[in-house]
Amino acid sequence: MIGGTEYSYDFILKKGQLYIVRLARKIISSESPFGTATGYLLEPSFPDEIDEQGFRLTLQKYAEVLGLERAFCMLDFKMDQGRTVLLELAPRPGGDCLPFLLRLGLNLDILKLFLDFSCNRPLQLDKPCAGRPFLGLRVHARKGGILRKIDVEQLKRDPRVQEIHLIHSPGHTIRMPPEDYISWLLGHIIFEPDPGTDAAIQCNSLLERLVVEVE
Repeated sequence: MIGGTEYSYDFILKKGQLYIVRLARKIISSESPFGTATGYLLEPSFPDEIDEQGFRLTLQKYAEVLGLERAFCMLDFKMDQGRTVLLELAPRPGGDCLPFLLRLGLNLDILKLFLDFSCNRPLQLDKPCAGRPFLGLRVHARKGGILRKIDVEQLKRDPRVQEIHLIHSPGHTIRMPPEDYISWLLGHIIFEPDPGTDAAIQCNSLLERLVVEVE
């Protein structure tokens, strides 16, 4: 068991240098299957618990061990009492709600950046981690069955909400984990959280305004 705070991170390795693309703190649900991320909060800079220079050095050593010299990577890691614990490294940019979140929070098209990198075009890198503290909230079904209704009207009236993106409509068959880890994801909400209020509490408050009927 590893405690601490979990983060998601995109970076580029090129010519012996490591370039930051984005950093997000994961909001972990206590009600969903173990490890499920409810949302991603863009960090405006490296949190105090992360030593940026030491972290970069750790990643460069990690990449060297794996034989990576030129790569666009997504990393999940935890900070546990000052210790960096690397969980997963994938040779791709972050997916799910992250491309939508980065477009609003950073004015960054990460898929275009990935294509430019793949085609060896010039890149604009090492921008600030975030311009505004947007949060990408993932919408998961709470039970399996047939989706009969999904209503977002109450969410649209919340001034914090910037974008609502649903990927399923009524008639969709939902199968819950561990049988299926894909069909229970119904979409995401991008919102600008109120400062000084716990992000997880705000996520739960918004989800309560979403009407989902499954039978």
